[in-house]
Amino acid sequence: VYRSVDGEPHQQVLDGAVPVLEQVAAAGPEELRAAVDEAAGHVFDPAGEIPFRARLVTGADGGQVLVLLLHHIAGDGWSTPCLLADLDTAYRARAEGRA
Repeated sequence: VYRSVDGEPHQQVLDGAVPVLEQVAAAGPEELRAAVDEAAGHVFDPAGEIPFRARLVTGADGGQVLVLLLHHIAGDGWSTPCLLADLDTAYRARAEGRA
């Protein structure tokens, strides 16, 4: 989290903190879009919550959409592509039975 000290944000690492991972079922395309939009509309409280969260939306057909939310205080244009590349590598390894 990022607590304010003299009006400036300062990172505080919380022991045992776990990011939010929500799992949501969607009956159809409209519900899936609504679940994604709702997740994307989340407003972070940097002083009170971890600046990263995820929502896995599962459609009636079994397809899934993973929504990742990262507050700009914790990620930028340089770090976000690294995070996505790591996620892609992990996903491919699992999909191919290598992990």
